[in-house]
Amino acid sequence: METKFEGEEILSNELKVYIIETMQATVDIAIEKIRSNFNELIKTDNLQLVKSMLNFMEVFLNPSTGFNSTDAKQKKKDLDSYMGFSFAWGLGGALDERSKDYFDTVVKDCYKTA
Repeated sequence: METKFEGEEILSNELKVYIIETMQATVDIAIEKIRSNFNELIKTDNLQLVKSMLNFMEVFLNPSTGFNSTDAKQKKKDLDSYMGFSFAWGLGGALDERSKDYFDTVVKDCYKTA
């Protein structure tokens, strides 16, 4: 994922590490639940799910679409929200309605601060 737009650094090293650690702690859990407990209307593979999540994040982390706070606490709070949304729709978007209801619990467990 590109972290620069128009020559400016938008993510501090601390936030980059935070994204990586959060994804390492949550994505495998979600994929395991999707593969073992849920039904997809459109069949996907694991890489497609992660790529979809990252595509959402790439859009949200663009300063021209709103990720432009200069306050570090606000930036992290925004990041939590964007990651939670990207997680929910990037990983769970292909699920059937019943599965989406159950996946909602996974999202809430993984992104309590969002």
